[in-house]
Amino acid sequence: MRIAIVTPFPPSLGTLNEYAFHFVSALLEKSEVSEVFVLSDELPDKADYPDEYGDGKFRKLTVVPCWRFDALNNATRILQTVRSVDPDVVLFNIQFASFGRGKIPATLGLATPKLTKMAGYPTAVLLHNIMETV
Repeated sequence: MRIAIVTPFPPSLGTLNEYAFHFVSALLEKSEVSEVFVLSDELPDKADYPDEYGDGKFRKLTVVPCWRFDALNNATRILQTVRSVDPDVVLFNIQFASFGRGKIPATLGLATPKLTKMAGYPTAVLLHNIMETV
């Protein structure tokens, strides 16, 4: 199974990055998982993600930076990347403020799971930090 997971990932400082590291690490240990694509946020100053993360299980991991915090076009960029890696399933490890501080970029980013589902990809969302004011 080829899995794409939309999430901040170390060394990104985005919230949920450490959670994502451990979640992805557990996925990589499953024999049913042949490849994991982390669709992560772009690092500051156009820095690159590491080529390797140490343990041999990470050989099945590819990190694809494809969205930016507070950008208005994250949904289209993520969907384009999903289409290019063509996974069997798309997972979103997100919270309400994952894609931006402002209401518009945050809302547009949170609509992305619906877009991937409409594009025909099985989609699951792990939503953290539900706000009391919602």
